[in-house]
Formats: sequence, structure tokens, C-alpha cells
Amino acid sequence: MPVLKNNNYIDDDDATRGDRLLLMQTNIDLHAVELSIPVVLVNWAHTCSDGWVDVCAGAEMESGQRDEAYQEYQKKFRECRAYYQDVKDLLMAIIHDFENPDEAEEAYGIRGRTPRSRHALGAAIEQWADQHAVFSGEGDPRVVPLALITNMSSLATEMNSLWTQASIEDRETSAAYRIKEELFSEDTDRLRVIYNIAKLIWGDDDEKLKDLGFVPSSEVWTPGDDEVEWDDVPTGVNLRIIDLITNQFISIDADKYKGNTGFDVRVAWGETGGNIPKMPKDDTFTNAPFAIAYMDDYKPGMTFYAWVRARKDDEVTDWADVVSLDIPSA
Repeated sequence: MPVLKNNNYIDDDDATRGDRLLLMQTNIDLHAVELSIPVVLVNWAHTCSDGWVDVCAGAEMESGQRDEAYQEYQKKFRECRAYYQDVKDLLMAIIHDFENPDEAEEAYGIRGRTPRSRHALGAAIEQWADQHAVFSGEGDPRVVPLALITNMSSLATEMNSLWTQASIEDRETSAAYRIKEELFSEDTDRLRVIYNIAKLIWGDDDEKLKDLGFVPSSEVWTPGDDEVEWDDVPTGVNLRIIDLITNQFISIDADKYKGNTGFDVRVAWGETGGNIPKMPKDDTFTNAPFAIAYMDDYKPGMTFYAWVRARKDDEVTDWADVVSLDIPSA
């Protein structure tokens, strides 16, 4: 039988809400008549746990599909950019065998650094293909084989298609979590009504409250002087690149705790495949919000490390285990 700590159902985390609703669904028929609970609420209670499990599973599934789609896009972006760079090196070698190489580089749009964003890379490949057609039509020898242009354009098309799919998955994930939030709010209102009915009829310290997912007043758990109302360390800490256009933002997320005012975050960079660096002594972010975007000193080809702890005013948890994210090479 789930052990609930309080009746603060407004701020339930997912697991606590699941436990509360499971008790409600399992035991509603034991007390519905005695409490004269309205039929509409009894009908809701008969499936409330199943409904919550379904929306939570749906949100998790959409989130997983989004992350998978994003990873596929990232792989294709890196493949396309690497291919562009290889063909660019070949074209540069060809161009520099002739006079006025700067003019040809400008026409192809290959001067300077290889584009680091999807949009810029796609535009560069399109410009290159157009100029290739012009030079080939004029018999200009400053061209690479057409097959290379075709392959590069195909990679750009695949990259854009995967980006579109990742964007769709992201929207669907957001929609799934909105449905979850809406159900949480609706169920909170229903729990409030049943709890108030039960208190009026039984009183606020009756053992039968436990059957419906509530806690008798004498058993409500409150933090002691040396305790904080969360686990010893934050859970659900994860990192991911969230900007599909610039690839220069890192999202740092963690599960939110009841009453916490923010998170302290420390970050460091290290060689991919190398040793984990020591945790810095100073916080990069203090009282950071639930989810933050980090982009300072972005280092493609390196590994990003983050340490997170939860904060509630002047109280803090221990640091969670370090999490890391390998950043695609430039």
C-alpha cells in the first residue's frame, strides 16, 4: 500500500499523484454511499488511476520519440557538414590551381568557416550547386564531379527532412505534456471535492481517509529542523541540445521538488572520452530556474559536464551525480 506523507495534492509529483489516484480508484466503492459522493465523481474515480497512467505513459513515449528524432537529425547534420567540408577541401585545391581563386571562392560561397547551423549549411549547399551549374555550363574547369554535388544536395535534403520530423515530434511532446497538465489540474479539483466531503463526514483524522488517498491529520508528515522536504539529491537531471537551428544551447533539467526555489548548477568542459573533470568550486548558476539554457563558451567536439543540487531558500540538498553530454564537432 502506498505511503503518502500529506494532503498537499495540489503539488503532487507524478509518482505521488499516481499513488493517490490508485488508492482512490481501488477503494471508492467502499465509501461512496456512506459519503454520498456524487455519481459523476464516483464514475471518475473508477478510472482515475488508469487515466493518469495513460497520460503519463503517453507523455514519456512522445518525449522518447522526440529525443530519438533529434538524435537522428543531429547525426545527419554532422554527416552532411563533414561531407561538405571534404568536398570543399577538394574544390579549394582545384580552384587554387588557377588564377583569381578568391573570385571563385566568393562565387561558390565557400570562403571562411564551414557553416555551423542547419539553415546556413543548407543555403551554402544550394549556392554551391547553383554556381556549379553556371561554371559547368561555361566549360569552366573549376568544378568538382557532379556526383559529389548530387550527394551533398541529397544529404541536405535528408538533414532538413529529419529536422522537420524532430520539430513535429517536439510539438507533439509539448501537446502530450499539456494534456497531462490539464488532467492533473482537473483531477486536483475532483480530489479537493472528495477530500472536503470526507472531512466533513468523518473528520480530518479518520483512518478511512487513507483508503481514498489522503492522510489523517495526526499522520501528516512535516520536515524536522534538520530535514528538507525532498530527497537527498535531485533526480531526473539531464542534458540535451535544444536549439535545432544554431546547435549552441544546452538544456539542464531536473525534477522539481515541493517548495524548492531553484537549483545550484556547476559546469565544466572536458575532452570527450577523457577523465571527468573535478567539480568547480563556484556555482555557474545560483538559484537557477527549473530548466535553464546554457551556451557560454560552447565547445564543439568536447564533453559538457554539469553538477546540480536543489535549493529551498538557504537550504540545499547534496549534489547529484555528475551528468555529461558529448557536443558534436564543428
